[in-house]
Amino acid sequence: MNSLIFNAKVGNRVAVGVSSTITNGVRIPDDKFVPPGTIITTQAQADALPARIGSPYEKINEFVIHINQELAKGYNLQTIQKLATEMEDELEQQEMLQTWSPTGNPSAAGITTNATQLITK
Repeated sequence: MNSLIFNAKVGNRVAVGVSSTITNGVRIPDDKFVPPGTIITTQAQADALPARIGSPYEKINEFVIHINQELAKGYNLQTIQKLATEMEDELEQQEMLQTWSPTGNPSAAGITTNATQLITK
């Protein structure tokens, strides 16, 4: 997904999309947008590029940041749940925690089916 710029000049404030190729001595003018996957080998192609401001990809970084933040929330929840399960497993192995009712009836023990109860030795 890298772009290749070889034997070319890229102006100021130019956004180059992923997997683009710019070569053959062309000069990308200031404030242009090179869409992802574009191959620029002539000056005419470089001059015909759209303006950076107002391009469909102008706000892509904001969308990427938003998606990454949402993914991070899910990862954090998964991590917390995994750690909680590991802690419960360890406590059960040490016989310090039970996740079942001694009578077989969770409501009789005053706990719900998802609750855990510490027991003392």
